Amino acid sequence: MNPVAPGSTSALGLHPYFPSALANSGAGTPWTAYPGHATGQCHNADGAAWLEVSPTAAGRSATAFLHERLGSLWGFHDVDMNLALGDLVNDVADSVARWHRDH
Repeated sequence: MNPVAPGSTSALGLHPYFPSALANSGAGTPWTAYPGHATGQCHNADGAAWLEVSPTAAGRSATAFLHERLGSLWGFHDVDMNLALGDLVNDVADSVARWHRDH
């Protein structure tokens, strides 16, 4: 499932959030946002489903956290929740709003 738009099969811009200390961003806030630094696209093949994350040009040039630190077999698993964190928070907010509207 694409956290940006559930049901979509297009490559869409993710809204990553990282702890500022981990990202070494120098921000004076606990979290730093990196919109426009990665895209996510859902794929299904041979009984497997995955969200393929790709750094954008901005992500390749500006952020050290979009490296496959554990090797290509693991990809971005060490930061996968952070890559979609802004989108997951938005998904929950949308679900809560729908529930309030319907109840």
